[in-house]
Amino acid sequence: VATLENGTAWGLHWTEGDERDMLYFDGTRWNMVNALPWNYPETIGSFGNSAWVGGRTGRLAQLVQSIAGTWQWNAMTSPMTGNVERIIGVASGQAVAMASAQVAVLSGGTWTLLPASGLTQQTDMDATSINNIVVVSTNAVGGSRIRRWNGATWSIIPEPAAQQLFGVLMVGDSIIT
Repeated sequence: VATLENGTAWGLHWTEGDERDMLYFDGTRWNMVNALPWNYPETIGSFGNSAWVGGRTGRLAQLVQSIAGTWQWNAMTSPMTGNVERIIGVASGQAVAMASAQVAVLSGGTWTLLPASGLTQQTDMDATSINNIVVVSTNAVGGSRIRRWNGATWSIIPEPAAQQLFGVLMVGDSIIT
């Protein structure tokens, strides 16, 4: 679920046929949204009054409010090819998106693919800015399942135990897996 500062909320709903629907909360109930530019949304992220949704084969869209006050999802040019599994809004107009082996950042209205982290099975990501990103993996590559982006390069973070990692959270200078 993505909640915006204006009080609106957006969410994803998975159905039995592996289809995914977008939902909008109007303050009273959840409503189906049929305005996605493509099927199968995978993840949603927000910051302030901005929201983004990611889907299969690298598809990305941004939530835009018209002058009349209606909302719509507009497709964005995406450099990603894998299924977008996580999006995090980090500042006004800035977000980070992750696929299995890709990470892209949104800044200035353009999504840019970062160099490969070295992990081929990324399972989760957290970010505090487009220059402070951590990804984790189920596979150890180069001795660790944790990588951190500093705005210029990926660094290997020693892992606490030789285990598959499925989640990550950054709290201050700490990385929790």
